[in-house]
Amino acid sequence: MTNTNVPMLEWCEKRIGGKIYKRKKYEAHWKDKYEWMSWGDKDTLLFTLKNLQPYIVAKSEQIKVMIRFAKTFSGTRKRLTKAERAKRRQCYRAIKKLNGRGLATTE
Repeated sequence: MTNTNVPMLEWCEKRIGGKIYKRKKYEAHWKDKYEWMSWGDKDTLLFTLKNLQPYIVAKSEQIKVMIRFAKTFSGTRKRLTKAERAKRRQCYRAIKKLNGRGLATTE
C-alpha cells in the first residue's frame, strides 16, 4: 500500500506486520510517499484485506475485488485452470476500471 499518510501505514505495520519504505519522488513539489509491504500466503493476504476493509473508504471496491482475487490462490504451484485465469483476468479488468485506467465491467 502506497500513501503519503505515514501514521496510517504505521497503524498497518503495528497491527499486521510488514515494513514501511520511503519511495522516490518524481517531482520536487510532490509530497513524500511511503509504501507499506506485508508478506505471506493466501491466508495472510485475506487476513490483511479483511482487517483493512473497514478502514479503507476511498478504495473499498478495490478491496472487494482484491479479496475475490486472493481467493483464486490455491497454495500450490500447480498450473492455473482456465476458470482461475478467467477469474483473475476479470479481477484485473475490474481494478483497472475502478482506478480509471481502462474499460472493464465489474460484477
